[in-house]
Amino acid sequence: GEAATAEAIARYNAWLPYGDWADEAAEAGEEYVPPAPGITEWTTTESSYCPGGNTEVSPSTVGTNSEEVAAVLRAQATPHQCYNLCSVSSSSPQCLGFLPGVDAPNSTALCLPVSSCLALCAATPGCSGVDAHRTLPRCFLNSAGSCPAGGLLAQEDYDFHAPVVPQRRLCGRRLQGGEDLGYSCDAILRFRDLMFRAGGTFKVCFCDHELLAPNHRCYTSDDYAVDLGMVHVSGVSCLLQNSRLRRAACLPQAHGGLRCYTGAVPPAPVCTPVAPPPAAGDDVAAGVCDHLPR
Repeated sequence: GEAATAEAIARYNAWLPYGDWADEAAEAGEEYVPPAPGITEWTTTESSYCPGGNTEVSPSTVGTNSEEVAAVLRAQATPHQCYNLCSVSSSSPQCLGFLPGVDAPNSTALCLPVSSCLALCAATPGCSGVDAHRTLPRCFLNSAGSCPAGGLLAQEDYDFHAPVVPQRRLCGRRLQGGEDLGYSCDAILRFRDLMFRAGGTFKVCFCDHELLAPNHRCYTSDDYAVDLGMVHVSGVSCLLQNSRLRRAACLPQAHGGLRCYTGAVPPAPVCTPVAPPPAAGDDVAAGVCDHLPR
């Protein structure tokens, strides 16, 4: 099913818990924490591309990347390398991006739509951007450091998409008070904007990289081995036809839907700051990290 496809895994890996990722001005002396994993925004420079620095994705050259990057690319990029995918049979719609005579066995071109290219870049450590064709399912990943500021060249057929990586800072001595704004925190990870195409009952699985082998990440559906429960997608009247759910105790969730239990109901997690609001004149922005998952 879809959960087993490389494109779907890349999309799931790029889906971050909801949090306040703003990187406001920090207090003097505040310790810096490296960028949080994941990419949620992109900047696009139209009719431009990054010269050189394309990431190797072909079956014979993908191993020239670091071990961590190569593992991701073998699973999620190499199957979509244009030559690998389309040189024998070009019946797939993706092969509209294949250019015979241009794409050689070691080509770095991927036959993917722009949305899939961005999801793949988000899942690839060190990916610094994507050169995506404006009309064809064709793109190139760019390796870390290959696209310095001002280094793009004009090319009317391509747009360059650069990731905007959310950054985190350790909150210092003053935290911003307030009510639960629906962000993630130590007690719970909250995900928004999940849509189902049809009703039904679905098993929810989670990938915890700390439970995986050393240097391994969430590359395949088998890595999503933590069973979180079931999701029932239906109207209320249909849910009430399920005898188990009629007896269940349900609590509203921060971003819609209900969380239901057949046994004892645990206390609802609340993600609120514990410190008072800053005093008058303090830098309120210094407390935005208060709502971030630690």
